[in-house]
Amino acid sequence: MIRVHDALANLLLVLPKNIFPFLVQDFAQIVDELGPKRGASLSARFEKTLHDLRRSIRSGLQVLNVKIFDYTSEVVPQGGGIHEITKYLLKYILSLLDNGRSLKIILVGDEQDGKVAMETLQDIVATLISHLEIMLEKESQRYKDAGLKQMFMVNNVNFVLHQVEGSKIRYLLGDDWVLKHQDQMKDHISSFINISWESVMYCFHVKTNKIPIFSNLPTLQIFNLQFEKTYWTQKTWKVENPLLRSNMRKSVSEKLVQAYSTYLEKHKNKAPKLMKYTPEDLEKLLSDLFEG
Repeated sequence: MIRVHDALANLLLVLPKNIFPFLVQDFAQIVDELGPKRGASLSARFEKTLHDLRRSIRSGLQVLNVKIFDYTSEVVPQGGGIHEITKYLLKYILSLLDNGRSLKIILVGDEQDGKVAMETLQDIVATLISHLEIMLEKESQRYKDAGLKQMFMVNNVNFVLHQVEGSKIRYLLGDDWVLKHQDQMKDHISSFINISWESVMYCFHVKTNKIPIFSNLPTLQIFNLQFEKTYWTQKTWKVENPLLRSNMRKSVSEKLVQAYSTYLEKHKNKAPKLMKYTPEDLEKLLSDLFEG
């Protein structure tokens, strides 16, 4: 039992640098077994160590939250990919939940400090993710291309959502949290398409002589120029999740090909002379997007 106390005391030396790797799953069992057996002297030493450990973990969580909130990287992920902090934090949270019972025992309210009981594990996880989302929003502003900003948010929000949906985090945060973030994903995807393909779609809705730079060009020539510029740019952007990549290609294709086909139908007498791409050509090209 003394060795248990000494081991806990030694753990304080590494906090908050490595806060939770030591929370082995049998820690709760050790506490349960020690509870009724330890003498007054050992009990006092054990409770003091537990108290110090509790304060160190609280402090470590506060430090982590501040670091995430204030984080600024030197280089943002190329092509709007998943941020390393996003991957790290979700792995970290899963580690917390793997040792949830031990953590709850350690973080039980400290009456000696006269404080209210430590926030629940749900609050801890929700706060960490909330601060991550704020950090990601700030990081997205570092991209010069407005479409790439949305691509970055799509990739990172989807990664968080996917990790939550496929793990015990879902049961901790609840269905309302999941539904809210599913709606956020739809909004980010919609914003991405509207922003990044706006210049391509624009020529179908506005008379081209109202756009000075294209005043002497037919609509289809403008479309070809704008499409190729956007297409080759987005060929270098990467959507890492295969299902998300497929869905985004489909969303872009449905919107663009439909508008293109409608224009060709309305101008079928003149369009063939200037048509560089068939609707099928566009569908094939768009199926190669977002590979990075």
